[in-house]
Amino acid sequence: MNENIEIYFKIVTTTVTFLLGYHRYIFSLFEKKVDRTVCEKERLFIEKFRGENIRTLTDGIKRIEERMTRIEEQLMKQNKC
Repeated sequence: MNENIEIYFKIVTTTVTFLLGYHRYIFSLFEKKVDRTVCEKERLFIEKFRGENIRTLTDGIKRIEERMTRIEEQLMKQNKC
């Protein structure tokens, strides 16, 4: 009778240990998946933000070029007089 209890105890503890290990493994996979989705969202945001920054910079450069041409024209007019 005492031997049966030991066998049942070993079976139960082995099963519980296996289930806990499996639970940890599945949980780690879930965490990796969450990390991947967060990483993907951040990558998309960075790409979008970078594109907007490039557009803003090119617009700013165009405005500066327009101002420079106007200033050059005014200087040319002043030098002719």
